Amino acid sequence: MKQVGNVEIPQEAFLAILKVELNMMTKLWTACGTPQVLNRARDEGKHLVRESRRILKRRSYRIPQTVADEIGLAVAEVESAAKGDDFERMREAIAALDERMDKHLAFARKSTAREYAEVDRGGPGR
Repeated sequence: MKQVGNVEIPQEAFLAILKVELNMMTKLWTACGTPQVLNRARDEGKHLVRESRRILKRRSYRIPQTVADEIGLAVAEVESAAKGDDFERMREAIAALDERMDKHLAFARKSTAREYAEVDRGGPGR
């Protein structure tokens, strides 16, 4: 039995209610999008846009125009989504751009290890 205020609730019922409440709060939290989550998504979007533009500029001789146009449309969608407060739209636009970059520009993308190494070198106090 779990004591909640003046009421005793069976442990299984308490855990079931807690699970439902947690699930509802998680959905609500994700749906509304906190400022920190929105800002993190915007930062990720800016990073992908910057990376895609860098690749398109430096490796344009290896990229067909149709692929460049497709990436350009995905970049425009990310930038458009970043101006608003719709987290789901932003998340979908970022995922679409990342997927297209993996499909068409993988040869020019930096590895995760290299990204982290470059961030470490440029960190504070260095």
